[in-house]
Amino acid sequence: MLMTFIIPPQITMMPTFRMYANYGLLGTIRAFVYPAILGQGLNAAIFILIFYSFFKMVPVSLEESAKLDGAGPFKIFTRIALPLAVPAIIIVFLFSFVWYYNETYLSGLFLRGSEMSTLPLLLEQYILNYTSIYPEGSTARELMQAVKLAGNVLTLLPLLILYFFTQRYFVESIDRTGITGE
Repeated sequence: MLMTFIIPPQITMMPTFRMYANYGLLGTIRAFVYPAILGQGLNAAIFILIFYSFFKMVPVSLEESAKLDGAGPFKIFTRIALPLAVPAIIIVFLFSFVWYYNETYLSGLFLRGSEMSTLPLLLEQYILNYTSIYPEGSTARELMQAVKLAGNVLTLLPLLILYFFTQRYFVESIDRTGITGE
């Protein structure tokens, strides 16, 4: 797990690209879905640390009382630990969604040659096309700043809506995951 912090993702990019090419994952969304489902996606070690610190803060007395009541390890996990971990699950979902949503380099590498793209990549492509059509100093080029700002707002809108609905859990999970400086 520590090696994922130390080794930059650019080093593992070419072996990953070749492996995805061998499995036929290039040009499809599966190149991002499979690693995310299996916990090996972007910044997976940070998510492991978030869950570790969250579950470390769960009182041992809850587990002991569940054992006294006759619950096994699976029942303790599903009935006690997992419901308590909802804020940590939501913060990991939010972080993962934002990182995958804003990922431009890997999505440009893995999704090239297909009709799929991300909104930040489409916005960048639109801006490049717009600036190539209108020369420097034209009035349409001056309007480009407004177009850029409007495109950025539209690109950020899904993230803002998602955060609006999950902000209570976000703040609660930051409070519970042990980021206190103790």
